[in-house]
Formats: sequence, structure tokens, C-alpha cells
Amino acid sequence: MENTVSRELRNIRICLIILIIVIAFWDREKTVEITDHGSDPIVNTSNMTQVGDNTFAYKDESNQIKIFKFNPDTNEIKLIKEFYTNEYE
Repeated sequence: MENTVSRELRNIRICLIILIIVIAFWDREKTVEITDHGSDPIVNTSNMTQVGDNTFAYKDESNQIKIFKFNPDTNEIKLIKEFYTNEYE
């Protein structure tokens, strides 16, 4: 009797370990759809000014100026500095 109970518990433990391994390594990739939630994808470029080679500044509605650097090799834009216009009055 004792032998059959311990054997059954051992089988249950082995099944649980296999189940945990399968769940841990299961391919859980999901396709995530990114939406703009109805926002306008057109950027207002009238507030942009080129200030150097591959460098431009952008002034938003709250009078904040952001200076960006564009890397044409990697096609990335990096924020260099941001400040409010009233800091320099």
C-alpha cells in the first residue's frame, strides 16, 4: 500500500515538473497592434528650424524648444537639449 502511494505521488511530481517546463518554454509571442488612436500623423514642420548639419530645433505650443540630432546612418533622431523660452529672457 505504501509503495503504490509513493509511486503515485512520484508520478504526479514528474508530471507537474514536465508541465512547468512546457509552460515556461512555450512560445508566448503575441502580435501587438499599435494604433495612433485617431491622432493626426502629420507633424507640424513650421515650428522646426535647421540649426546645423543634421541638427534641428522644434518649438511646441508651450514655448518649449527641443534640439534634436539626426543620424543618417542609423536613421535615428536623438534629443540633445530641451528648455523653455522664458529661461533665456
